[in-house]
Amino acid sequence: MNDLEITQDKLQATVLEKAAFSSKRMAAISSRLRHVTKMMSMLNAPPCDGEFLIVVQNDEAQLYYPLKGENNTIGRSHSNSLSLPDDNVSREHCTISRSSDCWIIRDNGSKNGFGINGQRVEEKTLVDGDLIAIGAYELIFTVSRSN
Repeated sequence: MNDLEITQDKLQATVLEKAAFSSKRMAAISSRLRHVTKMMSMLNAPPCDGEFLIVVQNDEAQLYYPLKGENNTIGRSHSNSLSLPDDNVSREHCTISRSSDCWIIRDNGSKNGFGINGQRVEEKTLVDGDLIAIGAYELIFTVSRSN
């Protein structure tokens, strides 16, 4: 076997490995989407137009939390806009802030951080359907607009 054949074999193996990883990732995303859709269907429609967090714990949708004002703090402390009683949630875990026509979530230096759609991030502009994982909670960012 010459060097060109070895290189071609390595390239083919790498492509197949990446394709298998992408396939598994897509299956995980698809499964998560079905889960989010199920959670959202368990709740009544939001009470009014606006942006909300659907709070999910133990695979059960608990409530709609409407995002209000410029800053919404999330953490274990009762002084936050949204309190999540869980030892894996920092006292002042993160903040969701309005910026022009969008909402941005930022980590406040929390110990355990948070994930969005399965990826750990420190800051992200939220889009409808984003799944935020904080401690034992999942928060689904939802935009509700009547026609």
